[in-house]
Amino acid sequence: MLYLETLRPERQRLVELRSRDLHTWNRSDVIEYDLAAGAPFIVSPAVTGTVLFDVRLGTPNVIERMAAPWAPVTSRPINIDMHGITPWHIDVFPFRSGHAMLISGYAEDFTRQDLYIATSNDLETWTLRETPLLTHLDPALGVETLYRATGVDRGPDLVVWYSMQYAP
Repeated sequence: MLYLETLRPERQRLVELRSRDLHTWNRSDVIEYDLAAGAPFIVSPAVTGTVLFDVRLGTPNVIERMAAPWAPVTSRPINIDMHGITPWHIDVFPFRSGHAMLISGYAEDFTRQDLYIATSNDLETWTLRETPLLTHLDPALGVETLYRATGVDRGPDLVVWYSMQYAP
């Protein structure tokens, strides 16, 4: 399990927890970002195999990848045309003969995010489907905004779990 510990404005830490029995967990601090010294602020770490992805917040936000061993100096943007969508949270998982990335993002308003899907055969170059997979405008969903999501490939189906904020 990976998660971020953020101690603003000083630092951010990527932490790994491992367990053989799901009762006893061993902690390892994988990456330390010195925010006070100008290190990038990241959100939404996602791992597939030995490749780590995250979203570097900035102008614009950028989806980055790192191959193992993970070190911020090896981080580089993925090759993707976001078509004006600002990425916020991501997840990456095996999909068909390659990988899929679920991206919560927005075109204009951070509080109105939709869920997009991108696919890749090599984890370097990604193709974004320009039409949202799920949109906050869909009355059947009844949501104000979509947030982070994950998925799994189940043969002919893509199963997606998403978090959201209900519409008032």
